[in-house]
Amino acid sequence: MIAEGNISCNCGPACTEVSYSTSVFSSAWPGSEYLPKIVDKLLNTPAISVEGNDTEKFIYENFAKLNVYYENLQYDSIEQVATYTLLSLVSNVGGHLGLWIGMSALTLMEFLECMYDVLYVLMFRRKNATHNVSQSAN
Repeated sequence: MIAEGNISCNCGPACTEVSYSTSVFSSAWPGSEYLPKIVDKLLNTPAISVEGNDTEKFIYENFAKLNVYYENLQYDSIEQVATYTLLSLVSNVGGHLGLWIGMSALTLMEFLECMYDVLYVLMFRRKNATHNVSQSAN
């Protein structure tokens, strides 16, 4: 099911994954120049008994030589690391909060300054209007 790609879970990528590319080569073993040495060793081994003159046939049918090689001695290491940590989150929230509070404080001060200017102008005009009226009456 996994090999076909029919996975029905919402799993993330695997924590570790090891994959090897494989290739198979085969040839007849042992070769004709090495066969007499194998026959001598086999006949001198008490654990294996071969009856009759079928020793060479027995070796060809029952022996195998396996060599395993790495295709490449280099490997790629892919590491998944969180780019946004808890510390980054707290730092960014604190920075934004400070920015918005600072902007709010500046806006409040500007609003108070604007109110002061409006009241000052209104008071100054009223005072001047009263003063102009009294001067025109004289």
